[in-house]
Amino acid sequence: TGDHSLLVLPHGIVVVIGVLALITFLVEGAMLDWGALLLTQIKHVEVAHSGAAYTVFAVTMTISRLIGDRVVARVGERLTLLLGLSVTGLGFSLAAFFQPLPMVLAGIAIAGLAVGNVVPILFTLAGRQTVMPPAHAIAAASILGYLGVLAGPALIGYAAHFTGLVPAFYGLGFLMVASALGWTLAVPARQR
Repeated sequence: TGDHSLLVLPHGIVVVIGVLALITFLVEGAMLDWGALLLTQIKHVEVAHSGAAYTVFAVTMTISRLIGDRVVARVGERLTLLLGLSVTGLGFSLAAFFQPLPMVLAGIAIAGLAVGNVVPILFTLAGRQTVMPPAHAIAAASILGYLGVLAGPALIGYAAHFTGLVPAFYGLGFLMVASALGWTLAVPARQR
């Protein structure tokens, strides 16, 4: 009531979680906004099939979310998160590298399967941390994440303008792998 601030800035591990959510949402948004152009302009797929990239990504991400609880129960949150970040980066890089459509779509499918459980795990970690009230932490991580959705397409567009779309996708892949490394370096094992 009277003693609660209207604006709570994230701090501690919540900032790390929020930045990872931002990067993950940026990558998911990249597939939504730039996947069709990757297929038509770079991979020379007919415009009629340009939606295949996002369709494959969305379907595999949905499958990943449906089986996510079982995966996390079997391998643990930490490993699921690290593999999710790293393998998403690999999938984006494969999609950028290969020219035949089945291989491109396989890379996109790998990325979709891998990324599906990253954000749910991040939000779970935000709710479990102890440096902020859970509701504030989840809200802060969500806001940072959705900044990635809003800013991502424009940032990727600028990067693609200067370097090309394939290097931009490689950059997204690198960003996801770097996020996994950053998580292991920035967060002590007892907090993961």
